[in-house]
Amino acid sequence: MTVERQILPKSVKPSHYNVTLVPGPESLKFSGQVSVSIQLSEPSRFISINSKELDISSVSVVAMRVNPGGLSRVDSWPKCVTTHRATQKATGITYNTDEETATFEFEHEIPAVSDLVLHLY
Repeated sequence: MTVERQILPKSVKPSHYNVTLVPGPESLKFSGQVSVSIQLSEPSRFISINSKELDISSVSVVAMRVNPGGLSRVDSWPKCVTTHRATQKATGITYNTDEETATFEFEHEIPAVSDLVLHLY
């Protein structure tokens, strides 16, 4: 039976992937982490990805190059005082096994900007 490919929302545009995989020879599975540079075309508290056979334990989104006093759309996010990056962890991960997707929910709205990195562990 052929499953029709699920098309994800066009509001999240990935531009670069950094993937680290560690093979588990005994379990015949891989573990690792993925960092995806993304651009959001509209603000959202949710990000969905294709996730066939993925077990994701933690997700965060980082707004890069946040100037002190600037980008007020992430004022409620925790910030690093040395790098001026704002980070928030996903408050929930929902899997849709029929559509082979995972949706990450964040407490605060993610602004429509191009300097975002999504980290998956």
